[in-house]
Amino acid sequence: MSYAVSLVMTSAEGKRYVVTNSKLPYKKVHSFALTLRPASLNVTEEITGNQLHMYDMTGHNDLIRKWYGNRPHYDADHIRIRYEYHDVSWRVMKFYSLKEFLVRARDIIKDKLKK
Repeated sequence: MSYAVSLVMTSAEGKRYVVTNSKLPYKKVHSFALTLRPASLNVTEEITGNQLHMYDMTGHNDLIRKWYGNRPHYDADHIRIRYEYHDVSWRVMKFYSLKEFLVRARDIIKDKLKK
C-alpha cells in the first residue's frame, strides 16, 4: 500500500493514498487514532480511531489544499493537543499558549485590515 503521512502537506506527491488530520473532500478509506509516536505508527499498526484520516486520491489531481499564506487553523481537539504537548510542562505551556494566542490575534487583525 502506498500512502503519505503529513499534517500540513499540500501535495499528494503522486501517492494513491493520503493520511492527514484534516477533513478533505475526497473518498475516506479509513480513520486512525493519534495515540502512538510517531504519528505514522498509528497507520502502520492500524490503530483505529478518528483523528487521522486516509483518503483515496485516485482520479484526483495531486493538490490536496492551498493555504494562500494563511496559517493552518485547527479546531480545538483535546486529543490532538494532548498528543502534541504531552512532554511539555505546564509552566512552559502557559507562556507558549499566550505567545501563540498573540500571534494568531495579530494574523486575524492583519487579515481583517486587508479587506
